[in-house]
Amino acid sequence: MSESDYKKFVPFPILLIIIFVSIILVFIMLNPTGFSAQEQGILKKAAVFLTAVVLFYFIFKPFRFGRREETTPEKKIFPEKNDGPVSLSGLKSPPEGFILKIAANERFSFCYPKGWQLVKPSDPALYAEAKEQKTIPGTDFYRNFNISFQDISRLKDIDFLFRAIIEGVMNMLTHSQLEYKKPFKENGFMGVRYKINYDSGNGLRLSCYQVAVTTLKKRYLLIYTFTAPTGDFKNSVGLFDQIVGMVNIFD
Repeated sequence: MSESDYKKFVPFPILLIIIFVSIILVFIMLNPTGFSAQEQGILKKAAVFLTAVVLFYFIFKPFRFGRREETTPEKKIFPEKNDGPVSLSGLKSPPEGFILKIAANERFSFCYPKGWQLVKPSDPALYAEAKEQKTIPGTDFYRNFNISFQDISRLKDIDFLFRAIIEGVMNMLTHSQLEYKKPFKENGFMGVRYKINYDSGNGLRLSCYQVAVTTLKKRYLLIYTFTAPTGDFKNSVGLFDQIVGMVNIFD
């Protein structure tokens, strides 16, 4: 439990006032002239109470109570064995059925399934694109994903960036509808994943599943964009999350 995960329990200005009042009460107790025994008893209890509040603040400062930030997703996409950023020397062989790819700038690595073709995207903003080499039964659509990677070390408001990404995607798609948006923080990573349904233009309803992920240091941002027919999405999302869960960012 980290202090940054919780709101402050006692604002610092109020704490100063409590300390100041406590000092006054202690001074009055030491010079009780003009106060009855009953009044002295009340002052004594007040001084003890305020002193206890001050001690509580300093002793339990790392464990201040408050509303927990809603960052836990319904399910985790990063396995427990993934402790976040690793060095190149610590990279392990990819799981069976996957191919490991290390980025040319050695800032991240990712895996893609065997049977998928890795191609160089036409969009310079994207690092890589992969497409399944067989269509989904009953359609002429190939499941695919692409990756973009950027330096966000100078960005202060990461939440604003996440919102801007979602709005930008929805504005580009036809009859787009945001089905869900789920922030997460797990195993050295943080980010947001969301699903947007839209019309392809040829009568097929598609789902854009995007996962924007960064490390807790927030120096680099990796964005996975997966596309599959909406009717087949439930059969595809497990594979998509597995692909994202194998990423490593060398932050």
